[in-house]
Amino acid sequence: MRFEVIGTGSIGLLLAAKLLQAQYSVQLWSRTNETAALINDLGIELYELGSEEKIKLNCSCNAIGQLDPELENESIDETYAIVAVKQTHMDEAFLLQLKKLTELKRYRSIVAIQNGVGHIARLAETVACPIITAVTSEGAKRINRNQVVHSGSGITVVGEELGRDTGQIYQNILENAMQKAGFTVFVSKNIKEQIYRKLMVNSIINPLTALFNVTNGELPQSKQRLKLMKELFSETKSILQAEEHSLVDCTFDEVLNVCRATASNTSSMRADVLNGHMTEISSINGAVARIATRSNKQAPLNESMVHIIEALHPEQ
Repeated sequence: MRFEVIGTGSIGLLLAAKLLQAQYSVQLWSRTNETAALINDLGIELYELGSEEKIKLNCSCNAIGQLDPELENESIDETYAIVAVKQTHMDEAFLLQLKKLTELKRYRSIVAIQNGVGHIARLAETVACPIITAVTSEGAKRINRNQVVHSGSGITVVGEELGRDTGQIYQNILENAMQKAGFTVFVSKNIKEQIYRKLMVNSIINPLTALFNVTNGELPQSKQRLKLMKELFSETKSILQAEEHSLVDCTFDEVLNVCRATASNTSSMRADVLNGHMTEISSINGAVARIATRSNKQAPLNESMVHIIEALHPEQ
């Protein structure tokens, strides 16, 4: 069995490194030739939680826009792709390259591990193979293009929304492989609940840490910020539980627990704003606002978050 991890951000590097440690064959795909060359030369450098020791893992990496002709002719058995790029990078050019790879019949299944919602439908329009959804709370911090810190242990839940994984075959294979790699993994029969729970947490922590330029742990330490967090939680929960009733038992403590567990972390949205990159606000708070529209509900706070964060985006 082998894995192809598409994306060399923090989660992509962490997944590739841990799978390599578990003796799986891993192929990385990056967005740029520069990153591919660096990883091919220096490998992945992994720092485990609480350790200063560097673990070097050799890994082959190609730029996804540069499909090697030799790859088109190689015979591959039992290969699984993990798409670990942000939704902002899942543009038409990326989906075209992914389609080319799937048309070579490289993959038994594709695993999507993005924040927000909407990406599974886009992937389903592009590829015909089974698509597994993964929701994770693992902490990872990329400190260079080939260096990643495993900054916090979490839980990964996998499931399937499209009905393509008959008999739950690929979900079970993925669960076993990731457990072998040291992750805590469960298969869920209601992955939508897990997606919406993470969406609820992300819709509060991500935009507010970006807006106030604070770490996750610092976010609730101000009375004014805490008040805004609670109001945004209340609005978002009301919207999401209209479509997923199981969220009725979701409490604000879940948000606070994530803030505590990832206290020193910089959210991905805050990092994007600080680095002058486009954020995933449309796929997070924008998605909540779109869900509100189809449920005939109002989402003024989520809509405001979209407008405010987009105002921080680089000029196009």
